[in-house]
Amino acid sequence: MAMPKQYVKSHAGEISECICGNDPDYYGFVPCDRQGNQIEPVAGEWDGLCVCQLCSRIIDDSFAVVGISAWPAKASRINNSYYCPLGTMV
Repeated sequence: MAMPKQYVKSHAGEISECICGNDPDYYGFVPCDRQGNQIEPVAGEWDGLCVCQLCSRIIDDSFAVVGISAWPAKASRINNSYYCPLGTMV
């Protein structure tokens, strides 16, 4: 049996809370590639994915969880001032 799709909470086109409880003011979310590696959100190259910096869930622009990064959460190594508003460029 297939697992039901998971969605994060959103408000005004931005992630407001991950399933794990993380929010933009806690550890935040950063643009990523399909493997969950942090990237610069370059127009035409970025697929609109973000990774949760607490649990490593990969989130698409419909706010659906589409995977989990193979790397552990990078919250301790990433500048927390960066957020990822899906649907808009950061």
